Amino acid sequence: MKFSFTTAGCVLLLGMTVRIGLAETQSRREFPPLPGRPPAPSQSTENAKPSVQRIDANLYRVGDVVVDTKERTVTFPARVNLTQGVLEVLICTEYGKTHESLLSTKINPLHLNVALLMLGLEGGRAVKYQGDPTKPVGSPVEIWFEVKNGEKEKLIRAEDWVYDTHAKRPMLHTHWVYVGSVLTTDGFMAQREGQIVTTFHDPFTLIDNPLPDGGDDTVCVVHTKAVPPVGTPVTVVFKALAEPK
Repeated sequence: MKFSFTTAGCVLLLGMTVRIGLAETQSRREFPPLPGRPPAPSQSTENAKPSVQRIDANLYRVGDVVVDTKERTVTFPARVNLTQGVLEVLICTEYGKTHESLLSTKINPLHLNVALLMLGLEGGRAVKYQGDPTKPVGSPVEIWFEVKNGEKEKLIRAEDWVYDTHAKRPMLHTHWVYVGSVLTTDGFMAQREGQIVTTFHDPFTLIDNPLPDGGDDTVCVVHTKAVPPVGTPVTVVFKALAEPK
């Protein structure tokens, strides 16, 4: 399905986003709340219908997330969160699993989800539980990190900042899979739990790791030699690979 990104089209998309999510609660498995985790921001009606601002013919802003419908990219600000240690998460919110996430960000995952839907991405099949060895299915995206290199900006594949302890090399370059998280009686779980991109399979994430070892939490660690200091600003770039239907 293609959308015309007029103002009316954006409003229609946002309404559909909420209605589709509500319908999915009838068909998707509902997960119980997880105890002992930091609370997410309130999922109010205002958060459920984020505004889309048109910047120019091809650029839109959803909160702090920018959509380029011509280049088919979504960008948002983040920062380096870890320079060493085990990774289960590539990117999370500041209230997410920061003890095991490479980057953290202040953005609202619901805004990011709307931005990805604006590019025509479709979530296929998320895993059923954390560490599920099943391969997630959904629209493919590349993930790039943009960082300052002197006066210039440098684009780096996200995988280059992750080290594969089993293969003893940086993570294999791959596409990642948009699965779209899940809506339960507790709310939109990517927003509630702060999961944006995971290296270790997780049913609540927006984007998951498609590699065969994605169900093994001993594989990925920070590639310490490649990652800049904690707090370094990073612009995250999601590049949609599949054409919208």
